Amino acid sequence: MRRSMKYINLIIAPVCAVVTIVATTMSFTADTQAREATPDPEAMLMQRTPSVVATVDLVTVFDSLTQATAADESIKAKAEELTRESEERAKTLALLEEELDLWDKRSPKYQEALERFTKASLEYRSFIRWGEDKLDFEKSLLLKDLYESITDAIEVLAEREGIDVVLVDDSVGEIITGTETDTMRQLSARRLMYRSDTVDITPQLIAMMNQKFSAEARAKTP
Repeated sequence: MRRSMKYINLIIAPVCAVVTIVATTMSFTADTQAREATPDPEAMLMQRTPSVVATVDLVTVFDSLTQATAADESIKAKAEELTRESEERAKTLALLEEELDLWDKRSPKYQEALERFTKASLEYRSFIRWGEDKLDFEKSLLLKDLYESITDAIEVLAEREGIDVVLVDDSVGEIITGTETDTMRQLSARRLMYRSDTVDITPQLIAMMNQKFSAEARAKTP
């Protein structure tokens, strides 16, 4: 019996050793594969292509666009129309005021004229406020449309030129010195500290947008 157990132990021992070696090898292989599968952040950073950055002077763009000029002309035309109507209402109001002098203040005619003048005066003031609000709304609407046109054009230009990021160049313009608080407010509002002239796409953007606006205007002309 003891001899049988001795033979069994002689057989089992090598088998266990083989199993241990195989298990260790598999574990090492799995760890190696896991390390190889996990991306190295530093290696990925080294392999990544640097982002292409460009800047735009938004103030210059607004001042140079044909679309902006057309928007200003539209606002001026509406303002002139409101001014003409306001002047007509003012003339009517002046005539009603003159009519008050024709009647005795104690007479019914005077009271009737006073009611007409008061009503016209209220309507005139209401019209002035309505006109100002309407004009302000029209300006904000045109400004919003213009800004959206600029952002759309920037996207098209960036995709065409392979640009990844476009920043507003707020480094231009002189710092107006005044109080310490005012100066600090201007300084803290700026985000762009420096840019090379080679990254400025303002001229290309203006040319592209003006060309597109002119083409669309010609297409609308019968």
